[in-house]
Amino acid sequence: MLIKNISIKKIISVIAILFSILQIFFAAYGIVTTDFQRHFHLAFVLILIFLIKPFRKGMKSDTIIPLDVILVFLSLGSLIYFRYHYHSIVLNAGMPNNSDLFVGAIVILLVLEAVRRTVGLPLTIVIT
Repeated sequence: MLIKNISIKKIISVIAILFSILQIFFAAYGIVTTDFQRHFHLAFVLILIFLIKPFRKGMKSDTIIPLDVILVFLSLGSLIYFRYHYHSIVLNAGMPNNSDLFVGAIVILLVLEAVRRTVGLPLTIVIT
């Protein structure tokens, strides 16, 4: 099942504009910690990569497959997890629990997939 629509470009534009506005807001007012800002930035960049870059080189850039949607929700889920468990993560620094390790492993895999899509397989192999 392929989702192919002109509105995908509009959704990507709205996400990118929202991301930019929130980054400027965080920089101007500093209302959240830098740890959260970093994870927020990573999650939004991952979301944009999974929506913009196709899964394979031969695919059109405006085609989104269900795997892309799953990766977007995993990226968003990692941001939500980090936001709601921030205090326990900070207090348990160096002693992560199983759910922290699981979400951390998912984020690492998401970053590896984003690197594969943007830079290519050779760098992904070097990283692993």
